[in-house]
Amino acid sequence: MLHYYFGNGKGKTSAAVGACVRALGSGMKCAFVQFHKNGSSGEITALKKLGADVSFPSHVRFMRDMDEAQTAELRKEHNALLEAVLNNKYDLIVLDELGDAIRFGTVDTALTERL
Repeated sequence: MLHYYFGNGKGKTSAAVGACVRALGSGMKCAFVQFHKNGSSGEITALKKLGADVSFPSHVRFMRDMDEAQTAELRKEHNALLEAVLNNKYDLIVLDELGDAIRFGTVDTALTERL
């Protein structure tokens, strides 16, 4: 099953968190990966406590403030995050803000084809 939340406005991450909480409550193994976010939001703490494997880049800047080298560094880190979940067995994988990572070129689309 594939859920893809996209568009302007609020609620996308909340919907994905809800799906993850429900899966965790059913005993499923879940990964929650954030792109272009720093893991500081409240739901990350809750997901960790419930047993989700949570990951996010070590630091994030606004895209408009990043030069080419910083974009390449973020792409490398995003790729590593995605590789890690693709090389494990999960019942549910949440890729929060993957659409923006693709749009801004901070993840290699060849990796996304493996989803």
